[in-house]
Amino acid sequence: MREAPDWKQYYAYPEDPPSSVMITHLRSTRRHEIKKAVLQYGRDHDGTADLRLILFERPGAEKNPTILINPIFQGVRLGKFFARSFARRGFNAVVIMHQPFRYDLDGD
Repeated sequence: MREAPDWKQYYAYPEDPPSSVMITHLRSTRRHEIKKAVLQYGRDHDGTADLRLILFERPGAEKNPTILINPIFQGVRLGKFFARSFARRGFNAVVIMHQPFRYDLDGD
């Protein structure tokens, strides 16, 4: 019988602040700006520890509530749909882009 992967270890990120943050402007609309942020933490058990986010921000200096969307099962497309919908209604929204889960079915 195969052992299930350790989910907590796979999705855990270090508690230290990221070593670098890169923000890329992707697109602007009348109601919101879309940006991609990559927070680099170094390396973890899988060789990477980057946290990737898609930001839907309202333009301007006013403070708006922010909704964090954590899609399950790589449901990023649905997460972006909801984030865009929230941004149109006056909220900031952040979609977490998880690393693809790799599970070796052969046990190697």
